Amino acid sequence: MQKLNYDHQSAWTYTSNYEQQSPIAFSQKDQQLGDLWQLDTAALTLGHLRNQVAVIGRQFYCEDQASLVLNGRSWSLLRFHIHDGAEHVLDGHRAAAELHFVCQNEAGATMVLALFAEASPTAPDQFAGLLAPEPKLAADWLQQALHQQTKVVTYTGTLTTPPILGPVTWLLFPKTIALSPADLALFKADYPDNHRACQPLAGRSIIQHPLQLT
Repeated sequence: MQKLNYDHQSAWTYTSNYEQQSPIAFSQKDQQLGDLWQLDTAALTLGHLRNQVAVIGRQFYCEDQASLVLNGRSWSLLRFHIHDGAEHVLDGHRAAAELHFVCQNEAGATMVLALFAEASPTAPDQFAGLLAPEPKLAADWLQQALHQQTKVVTYTGTLTTPPILGPVTWLLFPKTIALSPADLALFKADYPDNHRACQPLAGRSIIQHPLQLT
């Protein structure tokens, strides 16, 4: 299947009427300090996954009703995907990869959790089984990755591929996670450089919250 050509992404802006688009670039000075947020990941197990190749890139659908509770409100994890080269740029740095976990609540609102990854020679290979017809990833992988975090940065934007739907609540977890060079090479081979250029901040608030995980 032919995938989106990121060389032509300048035209994507016009597929949406939503002005405050994603991703964005920002620095520490752009962030306001917010209150403590509580994140319960007890039911956030990946379990059975379905691998679907789409125009926007490979999507991994979570078929076991994984969910999280953020500040007392429940969100279902629908799917996740991976970008070779981070989409969001923090303090002028683009991480080696960015993983997006797309969630939805009972009202139909969309929230995306973004994790940033860098290569580490000591990190084990974990994603080799993900591209198989019956994809496999450790059920507690996402829980373990989130429990490394002590803060979360939030803002309102959109999805990052056409038709650039919004509004989307973004949760960016700034502490990078360590992945093996082989795993990062796997992402690049599957869909190289699939990251959208950063969009104007357009007066948006970017809020950093200390995080309590259970």
